[in-house]
Amino acid sequence: MTFSVSRDGGAFEWAGDGLRSVFCQPGRVLDLGMWRMLFDIGRFNACAVRVLGEDDDLSIGEYLQREGYSPQFRDNYLIVCAHSYARFLWVVYSLVVL
Repeated sequence: MTFSVSRDGGAFEWAGDGLRSVFCQPGRVLDLGMWRMLFDIGRFNACAVRVLGEDDDLSIGEYLQREGYSPQFRDNYLIVCAHSYARFLWVVYSLVVL
């Protein structure tokens, strides 16, 4: 299973299946915000688990701001991931209840 995003009627698209799908819109190769998002994804994946044990009162928004994550990362990756996960849990819950 791969992760893909299509926002704003296809104006912004990418997928996590390799460089070709990450840059499925060729103009994104020159988009510094896209490169920053990719950097932030790697940084988040490497650091976020460590942070879970540090401060129980820290919200995800506070963490992102404190650590200087980009709006592109927040809007085009993290929020989309969280939404997908919540939707998945709803489907599983529905199957269990029914």
